[in-house]
Amino acid sequence: MVDEEVSRMWGWAADLLALNDIGALSGWNESKIYGPVVQGFEAHAVHRVTMRERAHILQSAVRTRLEAAATISRGEYEAGLTHLRDCRSRARDELGTVDVIALPTVPVVAPAIGTKNVTLGTETVSVREALLRNTRAANFSGLPALSIPVATPGGLPAGLQLVGRDEHTVLRAGYQVLDALGVSPERRFGLESNVTPVQPVWSSNAPGEPRCTL
Repeated sequence: MVDEEVSRMWGWAADLLALNDIGALSGWNESKIYGPVVQGFEAHAVHRVTMRERAHILQSAVRTRLEAAATISRGEYEAGLTHLRDCRSRARDELGTVDVIALPTVPVVAPAIGTKNVTLGTETVSVREALLRNTRAANFSGLPALSIPVATPGGLPAGLQLVGRDEHTVLRAGYQVLDALGVSPERRFGLESNVTPVQPVWSSNAPGEPRCTL
């Protein structure tokens, strides 16, 4: 699910880029369950000494998350790693003939400072969870990704995320998207464009779900 502004941006971008195939990003479901487990356990391991000796220097929200992460067992962490490795071992194969998957980078436009929660459809989630939801899946899959800023009708920024089988392919697709959006690589980066078009890209007709094609 995405908010109204991102949904309008996504519909416009999907039409402009002729995104038409529907597919799932490997790790989309697993990352929601096991991503926080792996991340939390490792974060607590890194900051264990700080938590024990200088916890007062941490922001309260960070300290609260690390305290919660301290309850994650080694067994839960190992189980999370097993799912992560399995996801990464099949991620490229599951792309099939698709080069790139396109989806919103985050399901909401930039939230106002101090916002605690946002509403996505009928679901209310924390801002942190909303901002991590779509990018966490790419991280979990181990596939390279980039985000291209896209304006929304309301003026606040959103992003179009591209996830693909290798960095070269993702960057080539990014250049093509910039061209389609009317922001040429030459104008944006002062570079000469020598980009070979990629094969059709993936995406998803359902707002917030992975959709696609260049």
